[in-house]
Amino acid sequence: MDWGYYFATLMLVTSFLSALCDFNFNFYVNKVALRVRCATVLSLYDKLLQVPICRLAKFSSGQLINFMSTDVDRIVNFFNSFHALWSLIFKLTVALYLLYREVGLAFLSGFAAALLMVPLNLYITFKIGKMSGKMMAYKDQRMRVSGF
Repeated sequence: MDWGYYFATLMLVTSFLSALCDFNFNFYVNKVALRVRCATVLSLYDKLLQVPICRLAKFSSGQLINFMSTDVDRIVNFFNSFHALWSLIFKLTVALYLLYREVGLAFLSGFAAALLMVPLNLYITFKIGKMSGKMMAYKDQRMRVSGF
């Protein structure tokens, strides 16, 4: 048997299995995230009903909804972020090792490129954070105008 066909078939099968495992993982993570979202929203609404009206009077309904949705989103997004943290380190280590096996010490150029991307990613992250804050302010304003 020709080795080329063997390896091409093996790559096709592993790509299919990878997609299947990825879909399965995302399904279960989203299932857990949905349960956490429901439980968190329920407990937040329950807690909100126990807070005296005089303490809530200084906030508009839009601000309260934005506070709750932002907090719930941050809690739920923890699952994907946690998985990305440990898997990214693992994937980077494996990729750099395989690169080292193939090209020797020249793999350091790939490692240097990855290190150079860190400050750029930090800059983008801070910009996104600033824009998210502005977006929340506009959402608060929109909720006040619409009467919520």
